Amino acid sequence: MATAAEPAVSANPSTTQPSRVERNYVLSAKVRPLLIWFRLDKAGVGRIVWSQGDAGQQGLELLIGSDPELVPMRINRWGYISESHTRQTADVFGVMTQTTEEKSADEAEKKLKKLPNSGHPYRAIRSRITAGESATTITQLVLPGKLTFRELDLVRNEVSHGTGRTNRSLVPKGVDRGFLSAVAGLLSTSASQYSAGKTLARGLNRNYVYANTLYDITLRETKHVPDSAIAHCHHKLLESEFVVRNHTTRRRTEFRLLYGVTPPLAGIPVRVVFRPNWWFEAELNLDANQWR
Repeated sequence: MATAAEPAVSANPSTTQPSRVERNYVLSAKVRPLLIWFRLDKAGVGRIVWSQGDAGQQGLELLIGSDPELVPMRINRWGYISESHTRQTADVFGVMTQTTEEKSADEAEKKLKKLPNSGHPYRAIRSRITAGESATTITQLVLPGKLTFRELDLVRNEVSHGTGRTNRSLVPKGVDRGFLSAVAGLLSTSASQYSAGKTLARGLNRNYVYANTLYDITLRETKHVPDSAIAHCHHKLLESEFVVRNHTTRRRTEFRLLYGVTPPLAGIPVRVVFRPNWWFEAELNLDANQWR
């Protein structure tokens, strides 16, 4: 396990030279009102960014958002998280449109119709994590409902001026300072093990902190995916199943990742599948133009 002092966040060969790698994704969605899945192939976008500064700072960003112009009922839900790491500190920022748990697609539609046209609630998290401590400020605010993932910079600016109570908690030694760095570390280990000896990783585990809460993430099992199974693919790929567990609530979340083994896609997600409940599934697929 990488320690908090040595975050494993890079998906590319380590270097002290400034660099930035961006991968863009197409978001599709599947909804199951009753027994049959209905699929929408273009529901929005995703973006993952890996960056490294000249002083060794490392960063990771993830943006996922629906496009109201493409989806039924003009659903506008999106979220963004960024992690900036040095050896001493980590700054984590997350913002998302705030939602409630719905038990069915019908219930989700009814709640959507009740949202005020004048605004939409957002929840933002700002954390600074140092050796042994995490300080987090949570801000809740209402912003114009027409804002989408395209207005990320505007939303970040609004959040930066928001107020909220800052809470602190202790962080055990050896804990990753963020969800993204924990996932990146597992992908890097899995890809390296496979390249070295064709070993399919399973049971790998990392702990991380987010919003002063401890989580663990386990790579449950891995399988090799023939490149012939993926259109326009000529790379070695692995698919792993992950489970995330909240140490406070004990809630478990599962997702699947298809990712590359060798450069230029080593450790880079090609497909992400997330099913938060029985009636909804989101899928991110790497843009066909970015496989090289």
